[in-house]
Amino acid sequence: MRIGILTDTYHPVVNGITFVVDETKRELEALGHEVYVVCPCVECRKTDFDEDNRILHLPAKKDIFFEDQMTSFFFPPVQMRRLRDLELDVIMFTTPGQIGLLGVYTALKHDIPLVAMYCTDLYEYVRHYPRVVPAVLAQVVASPITLGARTPELRKLITSLSSRMDSEHWSQKLVSEMLTILHNRCQAVITPSRKIQNQLVGWGTTSPIHVIPTGISSLAADEQQSRAFRNEHGIKSDELLILSVGRLGSEKNLELIIDAFDEIKDRIKTAKLIIVGDNHQHRLKLEERASTTRNADYIIFTGKMPRDQLGPVYGASDLFVFPSVTDTQGLVIHEAADAGLPIVLCDAGVTEVVCDGENGLVAENEIGDFADKVVTILQDESMRKDMGQASRRIIQDFTADKQAQKMLEVLSSAVAEAPLERLTER
Repeated sequence: MRIGILTDTYHPVVNGITFVVDETKRELEALGHEVYVVCPCVECRKTDFDEDNRILHLPAKKDIFFEDQMTSFFFPPVQMRRLRDLELDVIMFTTPGQIGLLGVYTALKHDIPLVAMYCTDLYEYVRHYPRVVPAVLAQVVASPITLGARTPELRKLITSLSSRMDSEHWSQKLVSEMLTILHNRCQAVITPSRKIQNQLVGWGTTSPIHVIPTGISSLAADEQQSRAFRNEHGIKSDELLILSVGRLGSEKNLELIIDAFDEIKDRIKTAKLIIVGDNHQHRLKLEERASTTRNADYIIFTGKMPRDQLGPVYGASDLFVFPSVTDTQGLVIHEAADAGLPIVLCDAGVTEVVCDGENGLVAENEIGDFADKVVTILQDESMRKDMGQASRRIIQDFTADKQAQKMLEVLSSAVAEAPLERLTER
């Protein structure tokens, strides 16, 4: 098959969507398919097509609405012709931005099967990033043309606009209505977790929804590299290292880890906390918050690290923590499980990889209970070992190649259901 992936987020931005696109492209190509990526490029002054890697770059500007977000600028008819000329068998989109909607319109206009990969919880983003709302409004304005929405759907959407425009509830309602119209134009919707599947069903999504967490490839590491990492950051051999990895966004709930650490440290004298990731503005706030704790000297911020250097970090750690309650999935949870770490998290629905009591513990989004769960694992070496082994066992069902095969089945089904006249044309 010739598969198109359209995304409004890609390199050099490093986040979950970029990782999902890279993994999906690599694994589907390994299965013998041609995968084309259409994405923004902040360094491009005009459209650029990398034929060797099958990547179509569209000019874009960065940080217009929020940090690391890219806004693309292109003439839709020209790019539609480019997409049509690729003779794609199916189009997937990861984001409902300019490029994602270009894919939707192209698919609808030329009867190309359309599949959504819902990777970002935009519903939560409008709470934490109010500047997202103008972008959402722009997409809503374009939706009658782009999505071919029917009158009842548009009436429902317009009704949602009649509420107070400055309210958080209004912004979220706008997002849910827009995404539901969008997803109901698709042959299928792929979600990374049951949590998001339930969310979409609750909004009224009628297209088939498939839960396919993104598979991950193992990160290389050995004991020597892990020891070197601990030495670099002054972590003694007898200290128990609590690890958090990910973008330091305001929606990630990282304050919970910092606030709970004093209580953890009081009960586990050898505990140390290391936070890997960056997001300059919010990182400064987190560092300031950490500096006010009684155990600030035992909290380490490393900044952003390339993914291929994270293997030794996981290998050097004793426990992985994931306090976020807004993620659609936890790719770093998969990496931690693959490294054989026990896991404490607050949102059980965000992953299929953590089984409460087997390879980790689910904590309440509250300082006391979160600290209790962390202490329970850290103070019991046998439990840590057993949970780590369980993590390695469970993650074997979520390898990159197995998840790609599941995705391919969804794409093949969407293509098989294409109109007969289109199949005849091809």
